[in-house]
Amino acid sequence: IAALLNLLPRQTIAQMVQEPGPLDGDLLQNYLIYHLSSGISLLPAPVRPEYADLVTPQHIEQILKLLQQRFDYVLADTSSYLDENLLAALDVAKLILMVLGPDLLTLKEAKLALEVLQSLGLKDKVRLILNRAFPDFGLRRKDVERTLKIPIMAQIPFAGKVVVGSVNKGVPFML
Repeated sequence: IAALLNLLPRQTIAQMVQEPGPLDGDLLQNYLIYHLSSGISLLPAPVRPEYADLVTPQHIEQILKLLQQRFDYVLADTSSYLDENLLAALDVAKLILMVLGPDLLTLKEAKLALEVLQSLGLKDKVRLILNRAFPDFGLRRKDVERTLKIPIMAQIPFAGKVVVGSVNKGVPFML
């Protein structure tokens, strides 16, 4: 996310969890970076994948709870790989937004993910977001809803030029 906002973090969550002493609001504040034009505060992900191993499920739970105390909305951009850290984030989450594309492969993976979430007692938190929605091809909204047995909460239209331009400029396309 930092790269999408054209931010160059000096410190990340990986360094934060290595700090001596307890994880608290003051420590968290020192690691948040602010994106001026959008008003977003960001706790950057580790800059290298191997540093992600420093962050434990206990860290994730503590950090998300601290963020929830400080902010009205907290978004955790997670991997789609189900591991202990993702499970910790999902447990703390009030809402799980599952973003999916309008293709059969994504639909198959979403169906499997929903089955896992059901077995974990988390399916009631899930809301679907249909990304890259095409009006003239791809799976239709009603077909996705019928297959997954969950209504789609929102659709993001396909806007390739807008999104690529946004990414290259580091400015959220909503702005």
